[in-house]
Amino acid sequence: MLFFNTLWGFLFAFVFRSGYSVAEKVAEEWPKIMKSITKTKKRKKTRTASKTTAEYWSGKISLERKPGWESSNYFVRIQAHGIRRKMKLDSTIREVAAREATSLYVDILANGWPKEDGIALVVSDVSGLPENPSIEDWVKIVQSKAILGGTTLKKYFEALQTIVGEILKTPRARKPEQRAKIKGFPISGLAKQTLKDWVAGRVQSASGLDVIASARALTTTRSLVVNARSLFAPDVLEAMGIETEDMPYVPFNGVKPPPKREENYTSRFDAKRLLSTAARELNKITNRKSAEDDPKFEQWKIIYLALVAGLRYKEIDRLRCQDIMIKSCRIAIRPHETFRPKTKASVGNVPVSTAAAKVLARMLKRTSSPWFIKDGASSRSPNYRAGLYHDAVVDWLRSYEERGVKPLADISKPLHELRKEAGTLVNHDHGLVATQQFLRHQSITTTAGIYIDAKDAVSTGLS
Repeated sequence: MLFFNTLWGFLFAFVFRSGYSVAEKVAEEWPKIMKSITKTKKRKKTRTASKTTAEYWSGKISLERKPGWESSNYFVRIQAHGIRRKMKLDSTIREVAAREATSLYVDILANGWPKEDGIALVVSDVSGLPENPSIEDWVKIVQSKAILGGTTLKKYFEALQTIVGEILKTPRARKPEQRAKIKGFPISGLAKQTLKDWVAGRVQSASGLDVIASARALTTTRSLVVNARSLFAPDVLEAMGIETEDMPYVPFNGVKPPPKREENYTSRFDAKRLLSTAARELNKITNRKSAEDDPKFEQWKIIYLALVAGLRYKEIDRLRCQDIMIKSCRIAIRPHETFRPKTKASVGNVPVSTAAAKVLARMLKRTSSPWFIKDGASSRSPNYRAGLYHDAVVDWLRSYEERGVKPLADISKPLHELRKEAGTLVNHDHGLVATQQFLRHQSITTTAGIYIDAKDAVSTGLS
């Protein structure tokens, strides 16, 4: 009441001082003034739907879309108990999918997330894969996307087949129906506990063998696990368009293979002596070319690249002349139409010394083919374009003699031994990190040596 009396006094004083025209104006505006004072403006209340209703989830579900492709099924991301996951919904109708998402959320809220061990990869949104793919389905889609090289993919698939065969109690499947059963084994069957039990069983079996046989059995087990799990590596999943963080379980995640035996490389030969012997016997630089000289010259180039640049033979086999950069003293290892490097880490530039670059330049002058090593098919090494020269190099290395001893005579892969020797030379002068970079290993644990940082580009120093 005091408020209104004060207001009336103010208005009358204002009218008296301002004249009649102002009083008329106040009289006209008076209803609006009183309305603004006495009537409170109503606030709009926003209603938030509860997470336990389909109304809420209707705005959260989506269709998976990719360039040129769209899934007919909905998916939803659910967060509960501190975990967020992408869940596929079975329905193709938004209203039904929303109800399904509600049911999923309520169930997870009440009972928790399902156990990881029995959950398969969320791969139903990947074009070309069925909802519950078999291991053969998986390998086919990896092959179609050219994620891994043919030889590498075959090795990984054979390891996975061996594991599945042993899980199914058919380790040496020879019958067509047994092989079909292994290939048709679903990825959902590769549960964590199943794989752990398989590893434990193999370790237990190896414990009853003698020392050498036990070590071999454990090495085989480790090799099988490492190769098979590479089919589900992050790089492979990324190339397939699968988000790792959205998957409840990836096969072999959390499955530890037997520990690796400490087998640090031991040098068996003198690198400089072998290189000079190869140059003397194989580097036949003459004015006239003969059928006898050419094969030897190709062998010389192979040995030089393996020992000086530390290249794998597959990299040498598919090396093009254009990949050798003489001015910048480097060799580029990169994918092209007929070559895919072993891993993503394998792609890169391999530095060589200035003296080595000059030797490579002389080799290039005598090379007329686009390939650094000319074609040479071999039934003994059918996976190589220049398998004929690969076989000849292997024979030469095994017969190589140093101080009355043939150091590489009993080595299964004598050519790869040159790459290891190159890594040893770099590690001796520059440390482990530099060696990893030089050999282009995917993991530093693969590289043995001393942990020393190297900031500059390094080479073997051989020429």
